[in-house]
Amino acid sequence: MEIRYGGRYGNQLFGYFSARLYCEKNGLNLLTKPPSLCLDILPNRDYGKNPNNLRSIGIGDKSYHSTKEEVLFYGKGNYIWTGLHQYEDIYYNNRDQILSWIKSKSLSNKSKSFVIHIRIDDFISRERDLIISREYYKYCINKYGQNYEEIILVKEDSNKEYEINYMNYLIDYIKSINKIPIYNKNNASDDFWTIANADTIISSNSTFCFWATFFSNGKIIAFPYCGIDILPGKKIKDWRNLAIFYQKEFNSNIIIDKNFSENIIDYFDNVWNE
Repeated sequence: MEIRYGGRYGNQLFGYFSARLYCEKNGLNLLTKPPSLCLDILPNRDYGKNPNNLRSIGIGDKSYHSTKEEVLFYGKGNYIWTGLHQYEDIYYNNRDQILSWIKSKSLSNKSKSFVIHIRIDDFISRERDLIISREYYKYCINKYGQNYEEIILVKEDSNKEYEINYMNYLIDYIKSINKIPIYNKNNASDDFWTIANADTIISSNSTFCFWATFFSNGKIIAFPYCGIDILPGKKIKDWRNLAIFYQKEFNSNIIIDKNFSENIIDYFDNVWNE
């Protein structure tokens, strides 16, 4: 099997882990190496030499069988793996197996930190908005951060005016309630493990953050992501047929808090008026 990666690191992990699970279940050689940035992953399993003259089989998001929560097997072949494969059931149902592939884990059981992950960057353009509301993050700080003196903000560095204003707004608010904001400009790996090691995580709707929470032992307050884009004029574009994560409480450490508002659009920042 070969994987045709798309997107950045978080998206690539979805593609890789879904393909490897499929290969090991069905005895297929995975020829594509795992993406390398934050996780040190053991080599793919070798099932020996492939037979000659195998037929080509394409697997994409439409191949996912939602009832059986898996991609069906179509026999021996040269598989080409494409698409997002962002169906969280696949990964939580096989979490122990995925953990066994990780060569080194930078997890600590001693962290007592409160971390908010913020994703802006490519989540905003003229066509769409995926930025989580600052008011939602304030709500989470007040509801879940009472026992924390420090509030750690994790976000990729940027010099864009909107992002600077966004971060300054949250930093000023944290100071106003007599807590200490911590915002360091780290590399991606440091950010990943800062999230994963937190005692309490306020998640963004980022695939990067999804994987950090997936490997975490902390309590996760997950943004109620439902597979939508916000378009100009506050119109909603629904694409749940391609990506669904942060929808189920797979273990007692995950809280999907939808009490901030009954209107999903309120969870997104009003970037169009900035």
